[in-house]
Amino acid sequence: MAQLTPEQMAQLQQLPPEQRAQVEQKLAAQGGGMGAPQQPQECIFCKIVKGEIPAKIIEQNNDCIAFLDIQPKAAGHTVIVTKAHVGMSSELNEAQKASVQMMIDSISQKIMTNLKASGYITINPNGVSAGQAMPHYAVHLIPTYGAAPDLPIMSILQPVKVPEFMMDSVFSALQGGAQATTAPQANAQPAQNKEGFYF
Repeated sequence: MAQLTPEQMAQLQQLPPEQRAQVEQKLAAQGGGMGAPQQPQECIFCKIVKGEIPAKIIEQNNDCIAFLDIQPKAAGHTVIVTKAHVGMSSELNEAQKASVQMMIDSISQKIMTNLKASGYITINPNGVSAGQAMPHYAVHLIPTYGAAPDLPIMSILQPVKVPEFMMDSVFSALQGGAQATTAPQANAQPAQNKEGFYF
């Protein structure tokens, strides 16, 4: 199983048992063992950055690198990762944020122009519960072709019912006020995709 940070382990433990088992199964299929946080020298993305693992690299700059995903969701599915071992977007410094955005702009332009895609989906999971399988910051750009995409990720975009009092509490918390009273749990679970996974 892929190595997880302590924060990701805590998030994994908070998932419902069925969803946790599915995440653990997917991580186990990627190899490794669960337990201690993954160190940069063990990280697959860090090894790609160092050239220790081959990858179809599209472009790179001082802070990030873009390469084709080895398990693409569509032709042209590209992964952008930071060269430094950074876990989540909240940990990026300003230079890294700017570099990642420039890379997203460049790759998305190539997807639209060179691949003649009709659109693309940008995915940046942060944390195990959001579908982040590797504890290394990554943005996925997935081209779409035609009128309606048939991607499993679309299944998590289903609306959930959140009571008005909860919306008020969340609104206040996000504006910098008091923390939200409780997180919506019962109806907030995403639907499983065709493979029985949540992302």
